[in-house]
Amino acid sequence: MRTRILATLVRLAAEWADLHEEIEVPCTQRELAKLAGLTRNSVGPVLKQLAGECPIDVRYMRLAYNPIRLALAWNCD
Repeated sequence: MRTRILATLVRLAAEWADLHEEIEVPCTQRELAKLAGLTRNSVGPVLKQLAGECPIDVRYMRLAYNPIRLALAWNCD
């Protein structure tokens, strides 16, 4: 699950992939779950876990994160 979510977030940030700053992607947890092929209930706990490890912030109808750091976290899996 974690890998699917990380891969989806990196894919969503593709156009900003070379930025070393935080970006905001307009995407709800439900939309992220659909894109990753998961249920919405399974996405929330993984996002909470990622928030403790990576700079990812779950905001109202948006996800904010640094695409470079998130890609590095994905490569460490």
